[in-house]
Amino acid sequence: TEWLMHFYLSFGSQGLNKIPENCSDWGGWSYFIYYFLPNHLSFNNNNLEEKLNFIFNEDSSKSISKSLRILLRTYTEDYALKSINFIKKVNSNNKTKIDEYETGNPNLPNAYLIGYFLAKLWGRDFGEETSILTDDLIKQKMGLINVLGINLDNLQQHLNNMESLGIIEQRRTVSPYQIIRRWDNPLTLLEKAYDNN
Repeated sequence: TEWLMHFYLSFGSQGLNKIPENCSDWGGWSYFIYYFLPNHLSFNNNNLEEKLNFIFNEDSSKSISKSLRILLRTYTEDYALKSINFIKKVNSNNKTKIDEYETGNPNLPNAYLIGYFLAKLWGRDFGEETSILTDDLIKQKMGLINVLGINLDNLQQHLNNMESLGIIEQRRTVSPYQIIRRWDNPLTLLEKAYDNN
């Protein structure tokens, strides 16, 4: 459930609408997940606040500061999404009020839930296509790699897991590599994700 919440929070209030030119057009949460984190495996709250103030200069810095605290607490507090380990607080200095964070080692959900995310993002960007180039998935803007907080090597492991469960099929003998969808309805994958927990 935490991963499902993270997935939908990452799109702000826009859900799975057609993606914007800049992820910051959908607000700070989308900017954080799809632009800031992929470019900052470690950061502190001051770095992030400076970037947010620069990007969202029409908002008051007080409002940005409050939103930033909410965003970071969502991923680091026990009562929220801490268990997914999407970002981790690694150091806190009470005197300077600078907290340091790192990312890159999430506790990922089961393959069916990852398959559900893939199916929803596939529907958003590729519609009813039955196959896509693997490179299109890798380069997908506001896509699976960023929402899971993983790298390319980890993605291939998860594609292999999904293939072994019959969620997808991969054609990898000759380039360009392809992914073929084997699901009919994303909700079936969501049901299986919860059946397997």
